[in-house]
Amino acid sequence: MLKTYGILHFTLGVRDIARSVAFYRDVGGLEIVKINGDQMAFLRSGKDQLVLVRQDDVNASATPDTLHQAFLVEPRDFEDGVRFLESRGIEIINRDERKGPDTTFAGRSVYFRDPDGNALEMIDLRAATFRPSPEKP
Repeated sequence: MLKTYGILHFTLGVRDIARSVAFYRDVGGLEIVKINGDQMAFLRSGKDQLVLVRQDDVNASATPDTLHQAFLVEPRDFEDGVRFLESRGIEIINRDERKGPDTTFAGRSVYFRDPDGNALEMIDLRAATFRPSPEKP
């Protein structure tokens, strides 16, 4: 078995690197780390990385409730985040609040899509729920 201690990045296929970088920077608040022409871009949110790769045939998820990428926000910033998305004309696909002892990721969340249709979630993960801490190898 491998002894991993985290995930370096996740990668999304996008049709237009510049358009997607602008979306994830201006809407998602991610920091640009590096852009490789019109083929790849590397962005950061805290310690986590997102890599955008240009693909002509993007196969975006049809069911955001099962296949999506989730971004954490502080509970105090959640409603402001929802209002910001709506002010940018970004459709909220679903709004949910999960709670209870059997819930893995409890908190308020909204689901929306990036310009290529990739499903995204914004969640204010409750402190009492699953918040992994890195284990030392």
